[in-house]
Amino acid sequence: MADVFDALTSRRPYKEPFSNEKSFAILKEAKGSHFELQLIDIFFDRIDEIMAIQKKYMDISLPGMDGLTAAKIIKADDLTKKIPIIAMTAHAMKGYEDRAMEAGCNSYITKPINTKTFSSTISGFIGQ
Repeated sequence: MADVFDALTSRRPYKEPFSNEKSFAILKEAKGSHFELQLIDIFFDRIDEIMAIQKKYMDISLPGMDGLTAAKIIKADDLTKKIPIIAMTAHAMKGYEDRAMEAGCNSYITKPINTKTFSSTISGFIGQ
């Protein structure tokens, strides 16, 4: 969810950033149709933490700041270190999962997503 929120609120080559309010509305509207009900609820239950991350790391997609660097920074901050990070990536090369875990990621999912294991992986972090 945080990745979708980041995509909505970030400038992309094909769109201008949406406001937080518009992004919240899009996520709420998609609840149950495009996104699991529980994931949306967890996202909004932790919105203060997510907004703190967004404020502190607004330009997380700038060159030089990859996901593993972001994970290290998030896990080093007392305010955000307890937030579970699931690396979701197309990088399925040998050793990349180890690098993600060493950076502080709590789990690792490769794309394309295996629908048989995806839900169980996510479910392990619901309620944390």
